[in-house]
Amino acid sequence: MQASDLQTIFNVRPFRPLRIHVKDGRTYDVRFRELVIVGNDYLTMGIPAPLEREAIYDSVEHLCLDEIDHIDRLGGPATSR
Repeated sequence: MQASDLQTIFNVRPFRPLRIHVKDGRTYDVRFRELVIVGNDYLTMGIPAPLEREAIYDSVEHLCLDEIDHIDRLGGPATSR
């Protein structure tokens, strides 16, 4: 996936939560746009604690953009394949 594609997906307003599907089967839910940084080669995500209601991260994950299989809007159809 390209950085420009991710920027387009993450910059949709109003932001709706997303699920990132990684080629190895992992998934990451993105509930807060503020916790995502798109780089040229990597996506950095702040992962909030499961019950956290604010954009405060508990851990950080870094994904190579090539590892991303597709992204779904939670509660909606796929946004990118």
